[in-house]
Amino acid sequence: MQHKILIIIVTYNGMKFADKCFGGFGGLPQGFEVLAFDNNSTDNTVEHIKNKYPFVKIIESKENLGFGKANNAGLRMALDNGFDYAFLLNQDAWISGEDIRKLAEVQSKNEDYYIVSPLHYNGSGTDFDIGFKGYIDKSGSPVLLDFAKNEYKELYETKGINAAAWLISRKCLNEIGGFSPSFFHYSEDDNYTDRVRYHKKKIGVSPLALMYHDRENNFHVGEHHVKKVHLIRKRIYDISRPEKKTNISEILKYLITSIRVGGGLAQMLKLRDIIRNKNKSRTIGQTFL
Repeated sequence: MQHKILIIIVTYNGMKFADKCFGGFGGLPQGFEVLAFDNNSTDNTVEHIKNKYPFVKIIESKENLGFGKANNAGLRMALDNGFDYAFLLNQDAWISGEDIRKLAEVQSKNEDYYIVSPLHYNGSGTDFDIGFKGYIDKSGSPVLLDFAKNEYKELYETKGINAAAWLISRKCLNEIGGFSPSFFHYSEDDNYTDRVRYHKKKIGVSPLALMYHDRENNFHVGEHHVKKVHLIRKRIYDISRPEKKTNISEILKYLITSIRVGGGLAQMLKLRDIIRNKNKSRTIGQTFL
């Protein structure tokens, strides 16, 4: 079966990853298209893609919209232009068109799986990506054990999976929508998979396909800053989970954390939108797109 698939890659100063990420997409199957949504890069990312990969459609944002909003623009394009699936790929990851095609074949036979992801290897291909292994371990899925024994099925259910490589069905976009604007970068994928499961649909991993995620060579910031940012993200995620009632203790934790991380009044006022977005995510429809 031939599928129409839009591959969406959000770029931001990703010059060092560009050739690995885009280099494997020459000669894609008919019906496949590649979109790069650039979040106002200040390096040579956009020019390099234009010059070396002319088959890639590029949208240049005048500001950094973050991961979720930028991907939402691509997801809206997928819906408006009649694509059967959208495939989200991190700029520091790479996969073949053939592996994406395999995922689409699996997902087309399992329509209750709204998101299907391949096996995630690290950038060197020596082991599974550490974040991916964490999601699999939390889910209790036997996929990695079965794969090691070479006795695996084509699809395994998991409670969540990081959005470095997601194949999302059109049905999912019509019912679940896009990423919540409560999250600028990180935790938006956890919130999204929570919403998929809240609406009684499934997330899966297929060992028939694989990708590589070179997060080892990604850019790092100071440990103290990371801890502060992680703390406020956790508070936002705790409040945003659609299956939970808004809890006063979580709201107080968020407000206290906002003061501690130096977010000031603007961060505290964001609470109203976080709760509104949570309530909106419980509805069926093209939410946030």
